[in-house]
Amino acid sequence: MSNHHSAHMLSLASECGLPVKPDEQWPVSDDVFLSFKAQYLEWSDRRDRALSDYLSTSSQLFRVYLPYNERFFHLASQIVWYLDEIIIRDPLRILAERPTRDIENDKIEAIQLLQFLSRFYSALSNGYILFAGPQVLESRKTDVYTNIAGSLLELPEIRSALEQSTYYGYTTRKDSEGRDTSIYQLKLDSGGIFGWGSMSIGGGKSVATPAIRIGETLPTVTLEQLQKTVNLDFRQMMRGAYITEIKRTLALVDTASDLGAAIIFDRQLDQLILDNAGAKLSDQKQVATCGILNLSLPFIKGMPPERVADIREEMPMAFLDFRAKLLDIVTECLKSGIDASDELQRRVQEQLAPNLTVIDSEINGSLKKAKILYLGYPLVSGLGILTGALLSAPIVALIGLGVAGAIGAVKTLAEDQETREKAKRHPFYFLWKVKGG
Repeated sequence: MSNHHSAHMLSLASECGLPVKPDEQWPVSDDVFLSFKAQYLEWSDRRDRALSDYLSTSSQLFRVYLPYNERFFHLASQIVWYLDEIIIRDPLRILAERPTRDIENDKIEAIQLLQFLSRFYSALSNGYILFAGPQVLESRKTDVYTNIAGSLLELPEIRSALEQSTYYGYTTRKDSEGRDTSIYQLKLDSGGIFGWGSMSIGGGKSVATPAIRIGETLPTVTLEQLQKTVNLDFRQMMRGAYITEIKRTLALVDTASDLGAAIIFDRQLDQLILDNAGAKLSDQKQVATCGILNLSLPFIKGMPPERVADIREEMPMAFLDFRAKLLDIVTECLKSGIDASDELQRRVQEQLAPNLTVIDSEINGSLKKAKILYLGYPLVSGLGILTGALLSAPIVALIGLGVAGAIGAVKTLAEDQETREKAKRHPFYFLWKVKGG
């Protein structure tokens, strides 16, 4: 295992006496937990130094930086099979650096996180997922974006998108004198909680604020409902947080560039910010990641990520052929500069036809049984469009149609034992295998 890989965190936790496997459970003393935190911080510093050296001396076309938020593991689990490397802020380092105020809560969070990460052991040990700490992901000075962020916030579409990306929570609880108290919560879907508060209902000062649990999510309400219930100007309260959110998106693009990586956002909000700011991304890297991922996700929806990753390990050359073929299709469609959906569909069919014709010739007409009509079947991505400032929805959808036809062709080929070996040479054989072939 390379020094810049992060799977050792699980071994270290186990050696220190923490239950790492999901079915393990036993009490952990304060001393054991604090010792693990200290050792982890020391080891992760060494890992970060090795990772910095590695990133500065290597270049991977299929390397992606995935911004940290509450959804990043879900997203990573669905895309790790396709990429060579995903760089993510180390979630355990964030917890280990946090000042110890409630050690019992910290222990619970750390053990839950470690047991969750154990599901990704293969991806961590093979270097598909690279955790990075502060030595690699240095905090950026976002003040350089203050002026443009303020201007962008004045755009109605961005203000609206930010408000839609905010979670508004509200409930009532009793204070220490039994009086009803309003409690509200404002949370950005990038993961930051920027508003908690309480106030007495019906006048009078609350003697004690009702308890608010760490990580708690209050029942959802709309902004309009919250404005009517709590007499506060929430739009003004959120202005500073929204400007910070815009600056964060712009700074993340710089971070990805420094890492020699493409960047994947899972929110249309980030795309809107980048478009209006005129931010430029690496065309080649974004096409190779966001473009092809949008083609592939519909076909692995519902598949355990471990299965997809295992098949990639089992047949690495078939995987590389598959990925290269998809990249060729995307690149050619983008270079055409055509936006009309009917013309894009024709282009996609033209891209696939020669490939299918060659295979047809090689196996003496076996492809005549293939259901080429799959080309007319509409597909929807399991995650929606992963924004990358390069691909529009029509391109993604129409290229996906062409892939569906190829999958049908491979399935038909493989039904005949004599042509199974020849089907393996098809660039979409890998995807067919993932689907259960």
